[in-house]
Amino acid sequence: MGDQNVDSATENEDEDDVPELRKKSDDPVEGLISTLRKSKTIRNSFNQTNVVERQVSQDLRQYVASLYEDPEIVSFLGGQDFTLLIEEYDQAKKDSISISKTTQSGPTGPPPPPTGPPPPPTGPPPPPPGLILQDIPANRMVKLPWHTVRKEKIMDTVWENLPEVKINEEEIMKLFSVSRPITQGQKAEKILKIVNVLDMRRSNNINIALKRFKFLANIENADFDCFENENITKEEIEVLQKLFFLHPTIKEELIQIEEAVETYPDIPLGSAEQFLLNVKRVPNLKLKLSFYIFKLDYPAAEDVVSRSFKLLKVETESLKKNEQFSKLLSIVLETGRLFEKKEVGGFEIDFLGQLDQIKDPISKQTLLFHILKKLANSDPNFQVMTKANYQNLISISKYDFSIIGGAKEQEKFNIHKCLEEFEEECSMILESTWHGRAETFLKESLKRIISMKRIQKMLLKDYSKFLDWLAIPSTNHADFGPDKWAGVMVKLVEDVEKTNREILSKPKKKGKSSSIKANLIQELKLKTSN
Repeated sequence: MGDQNVDSATENEDEDDVPELRKKSDDPVEGLISTLRKSKTIRNSFNQTNVVERQVSQDLRQYVASLYEDPEIVSFLGGQDFTLLIEEYDQAKKDSISISKTTQSGPTGPPPPPTGPPPPPTGPPPPPPGLILQDIPANRMVKLPWHTVRKEKIMDTVWENLPEVKINEEEIMKLFSVSRPITQGQKAEKILKIVNVLDMRRSNNINIALKRFKFLANIENADFDCFENENITKEEIEVLQKLFFLHPTIKEELIQIEEAVETYPDIPLGSAEQFLLNVKRVPNLKLKLSFYIFKLDYPAAEDVVSRSFKLLKVETESLKKNEQFSKLLSIVLETGRLFEKKEVGGFEIDFLGQLDQIKDPISKQTLLFHILKKLANSDPNFQVMTKANYQNLISISKYDFSIIGGAKEQEKFNIHKCLEEFEEECSMILESTWHGRAETFLKESLKRIISMKRIQKMLLKDYSKFLDWLAIPSTNHADFGPDKWAGVMVKLVEDVEKTNREILSKPKKKGKSSSIKANLIQELKLKTSN
């Protein structure tokens, strides 16, 4: 690392390097994550209280199973059309079955004749390669932290048809050669005109909520037709949950209120006590509120998840056609071959994120700096991709697309887990004795949720083929999800943007210093003449 002044200067530059690119985008996933987390807390509390009331329906299980096997998948979801992806998946499935049948039929001709025994060895075996003494050069190249792809493995991958490039081998070897290794209880008041059984603090909290939320104040007259009534908000549901469903002593309070009504039938209850009694009398309130939250959240989640699917498909296809990306890969590969001093077919793509961390021992500039300086000769405004592609990749990096296991990071939106929760919630309401007019809506929603889960599997198969094209070993596919790939690409774009600015700023700094010097000389001449 450089000295302290250089580090502080770099930190100041970093603050202004990427903001232009990483502007606050209207990415709906930001708000959806916090919204769904809040809703999940509410739904979980309702579900826990409904566990005893739920009755498993064999008919519903069969209905859900039939949706997973149904050849008709909802292809238009959240404003996105997935018809082409479904058709590609079906065709690949048919081709796979056809190949499997051909393989199982076996060869039609006779088996080949057996080969004879291997010839006897003619001499002693050669010594192991590790025992061969080799001359160690005085200077060696900096070790690249990359994983190379062998020549025989590059067929049908991005590395097969890269454009030809020429690099200054002598300059790179000179810059990146080193001679030595590099290291790194209040009392209740008696009121004669009304009956109060709650303590003062609890009563005040309820009364404040009733003044703020009109729906709660009139809950005894609420229609609760979840298709017609749009007056209730999620905030009001959350307040109702805290005041009633999640309150630890609610059962004891209700018993005390009912006893007070029997004891003083002619004296009205306090507003807080009357509210709790009104909430208790609303039939199937928990299920109705669960349905309302589902009806509120699911369409928004469908839009966001469908958009994420479409973005992933669009950006993987876009990268395959990106000539600028191929040009960058080609020059990085040619430069890397000098470091290895042997022929390599390619490298694993995450190495691109480390180009700005490898510095030459002479000028202390990064490998990315030298590569972009070379590219600037033919393309002064070189950019890996457009700003629109960059913003899409930022969005993709915020999603966890994995199906097996939980979210790797809590900040990332786990798509599969979200769909699982919505499926469970929808099934739970359908299993209940109450669903009224909601049944048609719930069944249609369930079909759309399962269609999205099936499309997600198709999309991940398609992404796996994309990783094959990048020559990433199949054993590493599970660790190189779409969010990681997008993160690597986002960092690369930001590193290129930052380094391009450094390259452009160098002549400007020289010009500025020389003009200052010229002004000083001019002033000295004037003083001398005077």
